[in-house]
Amino acid sequence: MVSLSVYCFSASTHGHNQNILIIGGSSGIGKALVAAYSESNYNVYATFNNTNPDKTHKNVAYFNIDLIDPKSIQTLSEAFKDVKFDIIIYNAGKFGYKSNKGPILDRQDWIDSFVINAIAPIEVAFALEKQFIEKGGKYVVITSRRGSNTTNIKDQYEGRYSYRSSKSAANSALVALAMDLKKREITVLMLHPGQVKTEMTEYQGMDPNQSAEMIKNTISSASFTDTGKLIDVENNREIPW
Repeated sequence: MVSLSVYCFSASTHGHNQNILIIGGSSGIGKALVAAYSESNYNVYATFNNTNPDKTHKNVAYFNIDLIDPKSIQTLSEAFKDVKFDIIIYNAGKFGYKSNKGPILDRQDWIDSFVINAIAPIEVAFALEKQFIEKGGKYVVITSRRGSNTTNIKDQYEGRYSYRSSKSAANSALVALAMDLKKREITVLMLHPGQVKTEMTEYQGMDPNQSAEMIKNTISSASFTDTGKLIDVENNREIPW
């Protein structure tokens, strides 16, 4: 089930607020995205699961959902039936610590990585398809350059079996989604956020707030002609497959 935690928006002094939903908005990049869009006077809806959200920002409503549970995802359309989203960002992800390094790989951990990284983003998009604004809505998935075989071969990148394979699957599925949503002119973007200081990177890389600003700028500058592209937000260049 989807449970409502906070739901109180104030009127913007700068005109009509745009609506954004951030799936996975309670830690790391997601938490930084909530702050960035809140400061830009968006009505921010954000989900969380295992990490308690930061409730200090204005115009933010938090919802507790379990992306492993398909019934939880199916209830999203009912929870947001009266909302039209300008942007939906799927930021949730699973690294798969038990299934990234051989020779022993945890099969269930690998399966769960596929569910969170590749299957749930598509389920969320279809559950909320009617909640996108017409001709201009954007569906953004925070993915990874590690979903690119071309990049991995170039970098001679080893290991991370479940993470790489699930991100590759996500990128492929999102290209299919981009084609399905073309008729409504909804832009589908896959964004590599750069190396960011999170648990997954052992806190190496840029600050999440810096990444969030680059993500925000890339989303703002993207148009419908960019639908289906995998983009590196550090240089706004398309990543080859």
